[in-house]
Amino acid sequence: MATTSPQPFSFLALPPEIRNKIYLLLLTCPPGRGRTAIGTLNPSILSTNSQIWTEAQGILYGDNVFTAHPSLLNSMPHLLHTSKPILSHRVIQQIQRYRLRMRLDCDPFYDAEALAKAFSGVEVLEIEVWQAQYGSCDEGLLEIFRGIRGVGKARVWGSVSGEYAHYLERSMMCEAGAASPCFERKGKGAGRVGRYDVWIHGGR
Repeated sequence: MATTSPQPFSFLALPPEIRNKIYLLLLTCPPGRGRTAIGTLNPSILSTNSQIWTEAQGILYGDNVFTAHPSLLNSMPHLLHTSKPILSHRVIQQIQRYRLRMRLDCDPFYDAEALAKAFSGVEVLEIEVWQAQYGSCDEGLLEIFRGIRGVGKARVWGSVSGEYAHYLERSMMCEAGAASPCFERKGKGAGRVGRYDVWIHGGR
């Protein structure tokens, strides 16, 4: 009695929606995992053939949150490690989700115009605010983010008051061309955001 040899499995024979679910499992970092997600990413599937590359590259670069460069912003972003930045301009254009670390007690290497150009219209923008000495400065430097517009979802956290963080998030999610109202602090210390004079108060 003749035996029938099993036919090889064809991944591309799967329905597109099933393939997309597999791409998501292989090519996206779980939220909050950071470098611990290195073992969970399997970008080698992109080199299988041109069809898989075409189908899956948008998930790798469009569904992950990339860390912006500390001075070049959306130029040379990285996903898992600073030693492996994205250099291709064509690929960078596909990235729509960014995370940026902002240090309050140092002058930034960018200005409001550069921020607006880099991040206006992105799907996700996460800003982690920190300072080397707690309480050494206020939120004055964060004013340069007010020119960003059209962000789908903004999140600001860290060494910043919840009141100002929510205000800045709403400001960045305003439509393009919309004016940003001045921030008015409620309760104790009410008033506009001021600049912390480090030459008087120290902290650098």
